[in-house]
Amino acid sequence: MIVYLDINDLKTRCAVHALQRKCYTQEAQLINFYDIPPLQETREDLHHSEETFVGYVQQQQIQGVISYKIDNEVLDVHRLMVDPNHSRKGIAKSLVSFILQKKKDVIVATPQKNIPAVNLYLQMGFTTTHHQVVAEGLQMQYFRFKTLDI
Repeated sequence: MIVYLDINDLKTRCAVHALQRKCYTQEAQLINFYDIPPLQETREDLHHSEETFVGYVQQQQIQGVISYKIDNEVLDVHRLMVDPNHSRKGIAKSLVSFILQKKKDVIVATPQKNIPAVNLYLQMGFTTTHHQVVAEGLQMQYFRFKTLDI
């Protein structure tokens, strides 16, 4: 079930932070770059992030999270994470599909070496807007999904 998460709730914040550490540690290993900002964040940083958090919850366990901010009618995805124990179950796709229903332009960035994430965004209809080296050894790929108001 996809639900909005109350990041002000300590128990929820702790669960999201633990998931974030697990997921971004795995991503760091995948892309061979360990200075990923989410790995430096504390639970208090999450509390003050001003992002909207949405979770994929099964059996009272948060198995995936997507967070975003909306600025000038553009929905900017800040994080997408799925518990490695629940990967390949369509959780990331479900979370991205959920935010695409917002009828906003959606932007997101991911390390270019994170092939599973790059493939997910491309398969879901995002287009690459540009690439940017943000640190030595880390090139990001930026995507946009233009929604149509019908």
